[in-house]
Amino acid sequence: MNNLKRDLEDSIRNALNRAITRLKKEQQILIQDNINLSNKKINNLTKVKRATRENLKASINTFINFKTISLNSFKKIRKTSGGIKVEISKHKSVFIAGGFFIYPKSNKKKKIIVTRIEQRNKDFFTKSSNIKTFYTRKGTTYKKAGTTERSHKDLLYAHSEIKFPQIVIAANKALEEKAQQYFQEELAK
Repeated sequence: MNNLKRDLEDSIRNALNRAITRLKKEQQILIQDNINLSNKKINNLTKVKRATRENLKASINTFINFKTISLNSFKKIRKTSGGIKVEISKHKSVFIAGGFFIYPKSNKKKKIIVTRIEQRNKDFFTKSSNIKTFYTRKGTTYKKAGTTERSHKDLLYAHSEIKFPQIVIAANKALEEKAQQYFQEELAK
């Protein structure tokens, strides 16, 4: 009798975990239809909790509570003559006037979008920062000789007005019916 119970729990657990994996992939596609974030960034903002034998429940959790998304998080960012252009979604781009890239002290290969011009509109806003950066006198960021570290209080950090949890909630509503369907399909296997 114990073996039957254990086999049943294992079948349910495996079906739940396969269904939640399928839902996570579809959720990423729905999110990326709305905003141009990489899979890595979406994975950092969400976490799949898989079912165990003791807890036959699977879920996808979002880690941020209505915080904004940095414009550095978007996939398509390019420098233009008057600033930086960021593609927020397939059909929408924003322009940061006077925007430029800096490199943080902790990771010289990572670019951060900043500006000295305060800006706010329906798509993004800037806020003050105190980012430690490397600047060079010789034009090479990675060269040790002549490199100086500075802390800049006058730089403004660009943030999107998009609220990630709202997009996740909308994607999850679209997937509610599929969740039961996927679980039943996986259980039948």
